Amino acid sequence: MNIASFIFMLFLMAGLLIYYMIPSHFQWECLLVLSMIFLWAADWRNLLSIFSVALISYAAGLYIEKSPEKKAKRAAVAAVILLILILAVSKYLPEAMGWSLSRMNKVLQARWRLLKLIQPFGLSYYLLMAISYVLDIYWKRDQADPNFFHLALFISYFPILTQGPISRYSQLRGEFFKKEGHGDMWGNLKAGIPLILWGFFKKMVIADRIGVFTRRGCSGHQYGLAVVITLLFYGIDLYCDFSGGIDVVRGISECFGISLIRNFRQPYFSRDLGEFWRRWHISLGAFMKDYVFFPLALWKPFKKLKKLLKKRMSSRMAGKVVAALMNVIVFLIVGIWHGTGSQYAGWGLYNGIIIAFSVLMEESYKKWKTSLHIDDQSKGWQNFRLVRTFLIVTIGWVFDCKNSASEAIAMFFRMFLMHKTDLSVIFPELTEAAFYLPILLIACLILLYVDIQHERGISFRAQYEGKPYWTQVLIWTLLFQACLLFGRTVGAGGFMYANF
Repeated sequence: MNIASFIFMLFLMAGLLIYYMIPSHFQWECLLVLSMIFLWAADWRNLLSIFSVALISYAAGLYIEKSPEKKAKRAAVAAVILLILILAVSKYLPEAMGWSLSRMNKVLQARWRLLKLIQPFGLSYYLLMAISYVLDIYWKRDQADPNFFHLALFISYFPILTQGPISRYSQLRGEFFKKEGHGDMWGNLKAGIPLILWGFFKKMVIADRIGVFTRRGCSGHQYGLAVVITLLFYGIDLYCDFSGGIDVVRGISECFGISLIRNFRQPYFSRDLGEFWRRWHISLGAFMKDYVFFPLALWKPFKKLKKLLKKRMSSRMAGKVVAALMNVIVFLIVGIWHGTGSQYAGWGLYNGIIIAFSVLMEESYKKWKTSLHIDDQSKGWQNFRLVRTFLIVTIGWVFDCKNSASEAIAMFFRMFLMHKTDLSVIFPELTEAAFYLPILLIACLILLYVDIQHERGISFRAQYEGKPYWTQVLIWTLLFQACLLFGRTVGAGGFMYANF
């Protein structure tokens, strides 16, 4: 069920009506039922996947908590491997083998009519949440929940399945099972609806519209300025689509009185690539840091490697080399998490190698800045870092625009053939460009203004909530009308990250 669809809005309104009509101590059960209905609407087989993951996590958590160290470790490793296998078999194996689910289902249903394979909805999100639950119990960061249905709600909570954020049980337990209830309906709607409208403004007015130009630029072989415009447009498209989707999800949760963690923090104001990815998809970055990077640092092969390197270089440099290698591995895993195509691995290696190189060259950079009398804190240097990061990130979008790493690299080199520039593919009609580009410019300037305010620590939400009631209604109405008048809905797809 697409959260940008009219059917979903009807589902949401009916769910909210029931949610606030029942006693507060039954509200979490209502959320669980709504989540099951949401999954059933996509395909009832999604419930089998959710049930399997919840059961593995639940049983592993209880066993780990009651077992001695050795048995607990074996159980944690077995549970994590089993969960990863579910993801690999459901998502990666068909893609890697070049199998089409539709073709496979035709073959299977020729023999067994009722048998059908699907790629479970939201699997990439809730499997990471399940893994975090198991490992948090093993590392004694959290306690196992004896109530299976509590855990089932955590894993199946329907807004998160569409976009994330990838939350942890310790973050959501207090939100789902509040003893005092989830507040009054009107107060929650006042908090959630503006966030939903802001998310749809970014998605419909900016992402869907600029996506038309982006798809044209990504198709075929573009050259010179056409490639530059495509990459710039794609960065805006992806940011507004993904962050807009997260805002919608958070707004939906706010309507139920449940606060989700932020997943974006003005990433385009970052001054290095590492900071950019810490601000973009924050929950995925936090997961990789806590459940991949740190465990790798404690892994015996890496400890041995560090000891071996210490014999040939300083202890500080040995640590940097190992950290650089782990960064490459982490980003490669993040790339593969998005899909099995070579473009995903290429994206991971591109970002991982640049960050690894920065780690290794940190001391050299300091010496160069000292010799060139560059003030680290000067405004000019900070602006240079911001522009540099923007260029590095923008170039990296070539891996998202193409279907293989080789095509992405070819697109990168075609960017320098300025004499072959042909903008007619991106802008085939001058009237279309003349009408929609000014709308996009105004919308992007509004977004930029809001992000600048947030970067300065000024909360738009606090300002908004402090305004008179009718002023708040006016803001709601303007956002809604902007989506209706300027949002591209015909032929527009759902949110990009719902595909993961």
